[in-house]
Amino acid sequence: MSQEQEQLVITDLWKHQKTEVERLGRQPRVLIAWAMGTGKTLFAVERDLRLRRDAAEYFAGRPTLVVAPLNTHDSWVSAFRRESDLRVKRINRKKREQFVGRDGKYINTADVFILHYDVLRLMPELRGRFGHIIFDECHQLQNRKAKRTKAAKQMGAPLLTDMSGSVFTTNPDNIWSILNHLKPKSFSSYWRFFDKNILWRQPFGQRYKEILGPAPAWTEETLPSIRGFYSRVTKEEALPNLPPKVYNTLYVDLEPRQRQMYDEMKRDMLTWIDDPKTDEESPLFAKAAIAKLSRLQMMCLGTPYFDEKNRVMLQDPSPKVDALMEHLEANPDEQFVVFSQYKGPLRICGDRFRGEGITYGRFTGDDADKVRIRAKLGFIEGKNRALLCTIGSGGVGVDGLQHASCNVVFLDRAWSPTINDQAEDRLHRGGQTRHVNITDILARNTIDFQRLEKIEMKRSWLKTMLGDT
Repeated sequence: MSQEQEQLVITDLWKHQKTEVERLGRQPRVLIAWAMGTGKTLFAVERDLRLRRDAAEYFAGRPTLVVAPLNTHDSWVSAFRRESDLRVKRINRKKREQFVGRDGKYINTADVFILHYDVLRLMPELRGRFGHIIFDECHQLQNRKAKRTKAAKQMGAPLLTDMSGSVFTTNPDNIWSILNHLKPKSFSSYWRFFDKNILWRQPFGQRYKEILGPAPAWTEETLPSIRGFYSRVTKEEALPNLPPKVYNTLYVDLEPRQRQMYDEMKRDMLTWIDDPKTDEESPLFAKAAIAKLSRLQMMCLGTPYFDEKNRVMLQDPSPKVDALMEHLEANPDEQFVVFSQYKGPLRICGDRFRGEGITYGRFTGDDADKVRIRAKLGFIEGKNRALLCTIGSGGVGVDGLQHASCNVVFLDRAWSPTINDQAEDRLHRGGQTRHVNITDILARNTIDFQRLEKIEMKRSWLKTMLGDT
């Protein structure tokens, strides 16, 4: 390798990181769709340093911005400080004078700023201030109508690096929003993209289009056309010696009272859907259906009751928590990361753990940063036997768990394969030396099984869209 091509970061780059950073070179806008745990952060730091060296005209004295989920901010700060001599600072919207002075003028106090996605729409004064913007977990921009997406597309940076283990989490048409973010002229029309690249049908009328998956044109035409700025690396390519995942399933039966309430809720939902007065093409119908579906999912996790606001709450008995306790008892020397979409079953777990003297930490959206950091470190250091996480909070940006454990338990799953995979990959990533045991606890004759079928269908769509098949 010539002197000009030597890496700029301190940590040795993996082969695929070197290959792709060289291939993309001065490409101003790129999409990095690498599998979780394959080193996207280090790649992005190396790319930023190279762009500063080789494409300085794009910066013109302007800093770099990293837009990322809150859970990842510590990792980004550490990465830039460890790998470079760049000054790094977080942007707090409540203390915006750290970036923009009280007179509205930009304050050059750092080379790299880091902020959360939702801050983009709250601080329009950030627009046009940056030479390079890194969007970590860029699938958060997949909703083309969302305020955060519109704010991101108004930032006006000449250099963009969009990164995600997946480029969509729901339907394959959502990748258009990412492509439009990077190449707005080439991908200007959503509906033109939709009609060409997506298979669909209209079972209920003109206003509703049911997506059936990617069309052949995606793999035959569109995907080859974006190869110049698109990079895909699978975990098998990046980490060929990583031990595999091993999946297990534990089955439980609902308690009699739990089963009664579940069946009543299911009948009510089906009656509501079949009611001729409901408009199945209405967005309100979709939102209400999701809310009812969520209630059904929750009823599989514990004995439900309704609070004064008619919200579904959970309490013991919980057959799923019973199964979890038996699983921990059968593996007394192991640590476990336990995931659920909801906080209710995690509270039940916490009550049980305290009663049995099991040490644990909790990682949810309700917990303060210092509580979550303490829970994470307590698990990594072996002080806590279990880490209770909501999939939304603990499934993204929490690294280091792979050094402590190889056991994941799902009390329930999200509907998105990407979100589930991200949670699994908290343990299945570089540094893991053992098989990762992933256990799903399913309630018989419930929505648990339909959810898994839907997840697998979406996973097949995802592989096609990423070019893995």
